Amino acid sequence: RGTAATVDRIVAAIDSSTARVKALRKAGAGIGLGIIAGIGDLVEACDGHYPNQLFEAEMDMRSQRKLTRRLIMYAIERHAPLFDRVWVPCCGGNHGESRKDGKAYTGFADNSDVEVFEGVAEACATNPAAYSHVKFLIPRDELTLTLQPVVDGPIVGIAHGHQARRGGTTAQQKVAAWWSGQAFGMRPVGDATILVTAHAHHFSVIQNGPRTHIQAPTIDSGSQWFAETAGMESVPNMLSFVITP
Repeated sequence: RGTAATVDRIVAAIDSSTARVKALRKAGAGIGLGIIAGIGDLVEACDGHYPNQLFEAEMDMRSQRKLTRRLIMYAIERHAPLFDRVWVPCCGGNHGESRKDGKAYTGFADNSDVEVFEGVAEACATNPAAYSHVKFLIPRDELTLTLQPVVDGPIVGIAHGHQARRGGTTAQQKVAAWWSGQAFGMRPVGDATILVTAHAHHFSVIQNGPRTHIQAPTIDSGSQWFAETAGMESVPNMLSFVITP
């Protein structure tokens, strides 16, 4: 537990990802585009959920943002040489919002989960020799991003998942109801055939006809509150997968 152990896990996961890319290529997989997606809750900017929440955070916001930028940069440094193109999309989570007494008091655009990627994008722009093939996809105030990595391949949507609040008792049911609403409203993420969310802190994959919902795990040390109340813990992990036509 703690910051040092979390950083160790993140660095190990990034290194494992680059090793997996090399192993897949050795096995004959042609992978030309790498995507490094940040889907929220990279920093702890919330308060008001329970009294000891901010006490549990070891670092202040300035230190959290600095460390997060450095870890994102490490992921890019390790992956950029392995790909012809790299996309870096991101979206904001609820813990990246500016909150007071449990409520956000600024706009959707004011989110630390997105701000840290802007700083890394500016740093990469100063070194075009190494990072000219790295493209950052940073929303203004949208809570989702939609992209099509493979020509004639599936459309991929990313969302943190905290906006899915109705339609069932499980995280997967709530996301399905929210996703259906996005499709009904003809919003871009409603066109996605693969949707990646976070927020619920555990891994799952649900396929429903042509659509696949991938719930990403978390790489932090878990929630003691969840373990104490539910008796279960999710294994810390980082998600990676390959998309083909």
